[in-house]
Amino acid sequence: LAGILSLHLLSLSLSLSLSVFLYISISHSLSIYLSISLSLPLSLHLSIPLYPSLSLQELVDYLRSHSHSAVYASAMSPPVTEQILRAMKCIMGLDGTTLGQARVQQLAENTHYFRSRLQEMGFIIYGNDDSPVVPILLYMPGKVV
Repeated sequence: LAGILSLHLLSLSLSLSLSVFLYISISHSLSIYLSISLSLPLSLHLSIPLYPSLSLQELVDYLRSHSHSAVYASAMSPPVTEQILRAMKCIMGLDGTTLGQARVQQLAENTHYFRSRLQEMGFIIYGNDDSPVVPILLYMPGKVV
């Protein structure tokens, strides 16, 4: 028993999280709220014996191979993360251009036009008028087409 440390019910929860909240005011009547949350959870709840001679790398490797999130989920790849960051910089104008603001303004105009045309056609529309997400209520989808 000397030199052996047995720890049962080891419970670890590690997470790396990055949240970005962005408010863009285009005009007095149009504002856009963006929220992006990137997280990499690593959770483990199990009972294992720990030995003093166990290296940190061996413990990390064990947790990576037996963690639920490591087995059933995948982390966001670096190119996808870079694309998100560049898109956010473009929208905020940190890339030195006004292209992002122009695209947001065009999206707002397209949204208003799309909603107004759907309402003229008799569709029942829910949701915020400034949102590009347009929930439409269909009673008989076969008769609409």
